[in-house]
Amino acid sequence: MIDSHAHLDCKPLHTNLLDVLQRTKQIPLCAIINVGANIQSSRNSVQLAHQYPMIFASVGVHPDDIDELGSQDGQEQLENLLQANKVVAIGEIGLDYYRLDPKDTIKKEKQQQYFRWQLQLAKKYHLPVIIHSRNSAEDTFHIIQEEHPQQAVMHCYAYDLGFAEQFLALDENYMISFTGTITFPNAKTTQDVAQHIPLQRMMIETDSPFLAPQVHRGKTNEPSYVIEVAKKIAELKQISIEEVEKQTDQNAFAFFHVAL
Repeated sequence: MIDSHAHLDCKPLHTNLLDVLQRTKQIPLCAIINVGANIQSSRNSVQLAHQYPMIFASVGVHPDDIDELGSQDGQEQLENLLQANKVVAIGEIGLDYYRLDPKDTIKKEKQQQYFRWQLQLAKKYHLPVIIHSRNSAEDTFHIIQEEHPQQAVMHCYAYDLGFAEQFLALDENYMISFTGTITFPNAKTTQDVAQHIPLQRMMIETDSPFLAPQVHRGKTNEPSYVIEVAKKIAELKQISIEEVEKQTDQNAFAFFHVAL
């Protein structure tokens, strides 16, 4: 199996990383995409990918940290990281209006500016993009529609089925990714999406150390828990977990251009 989105450099995972990786053998997990959210975490992601064969890096600046891209130095640092060995995507990037004042158009426009800039980088380097979108569905959709990255995944999907169908219709190379939130009892909207979109258009992830699935609620999330996401999708689609594992693995390998 593949955990298509984790943050192993975050506390507390990085303090006992060897134990965390050892537990992935029980699944077994064959690859982890470690995702950057700012310059430093992107740098950490590249270092982890160089240190551990099963880890691959994604680098990018999350909308909460886009001030880092306000200087030429910050932009150059990110672009340099993109050229490192084992970098397989740009992300996580996108829009997040959750904590913004609805009237704060300046901050929204700044997020949009650097979202577009990173999407353009993805096209320049022929890399897929990992998209973070929170309370910003309409603007996210319009920017993706206009910039049209070659490959894109909507990570930690939290919108409804209608938006998922619109997004997937933009390009056959666009994907939806589910986290442990799909196992929450009140996650009916997300479960409806997973039940109805094709298995060929989805990936599974943990977003660890965040969003532990229901059976591990209250604990630190980690890549080995991705099995719970696969179990829930199998239950929703009334298919075997083996089928979910096989297809989501194929999807992730093709999306990130990873060969093991």
